[in-house]
Amino acid sequence: MRTLFRIAGTFAVLQALSSGVAWAVCSCEGGTGSPSDRLESYDLVFVGTVTKGRPWGCGSDLGHTTHFEVIEAFKGVEVGDEVEVFHDTNSDECGVTFARTIPHLVYTDGAVDLCDPGGPETETDREIEDLRELTAPDEGDE
Repeated sequence: MRTLFRIAGTFAVLQALSSGVAWAVCSCEGGTGSPSDRLESYDLVFVGTVTKGRPWGCGSDLGHTTHFEVIEAFKGVEVGDEVEVFHDTNSDECGVTFARTIPHLVYTDGAVDLCDPGGPETETDREIEDLRELTAPDEGDE
């Protein structure tokens, strides 16, 4: 009986592969570089909390807009600013989701995906420390 299930399972997989069905899979190429490289590569870099989010579009063009209140600014924004970020939420399309309950480190040029650096503050605390060191004013500047 097990052999019959294995044969049927193998047949189903082969048929699906030969049917021309394509599955989208997120793939990020290359690394994201050093914190200094990432800071230079993006227009906006900040730690923020989600204030609101909403889907937009329809059908396969469905995306999401998330608004963040900036609580720590590294580039292109100031503390207290509200930043609107566009993203997909489908992980097969490199989509991301943001939890309302924890701050996120965000690198963006207006849109983000799974391949962009950043993430929940709880997972990026070392990177946030590096950004603080990179953006701290020189003592001679005060």
